[in-house]
Amino acid sequence: MARARRYPLAQEIARCMRPARPGAPEPPLPRPPHGVPMVRPAIRRTPAAAERRDPDTLASAARYAHLQHVEDGTMMEIGIDENLFAGLACQICVDGDQVRATFKVGDDPNLRRLLEAEKGRLRSALEARGMRRVEVVIEA
Repeated sequence: MARARRYPLAQEIARCMRPARPGAPEPPLPRPPHGVPMVRPAIRRTPAAAERRDPDTLASAARYAHLQHVEDGTMMEIGIDENLFAGLACQICVDGDQVRATFKVGDDPNLRRLLEAEKGRLRSALEARGMRRVEVVIEA
């Protein structure tokens, strides 16, 4: 005769998920175990007062900065000249609610990997600020 397997944790969770009696409020859903990856919706933050940075900081870090109005919207491009991000250029094009951020990394594979890893976080941060159509591109 085979022994029946018992799953006490699964049985406890199933028991907790059933209402005790008809019409009773549903018990809260159990929390997932620690360390399990979860997808959460972006949290909208209330816009804070614009922070002003020291202009000398931008001047020392930027190699160049261009701002121009094109027929599709506004385009801004900044070249970074700092030890860690040497050779990085960022181009941001805004057209209504569409944003396209292009990062030009040159030939640095570590910088490319870093930006690829943070691409989703940047997209969700821009979407949390109210921009609906966001595209993040990383070019060599």
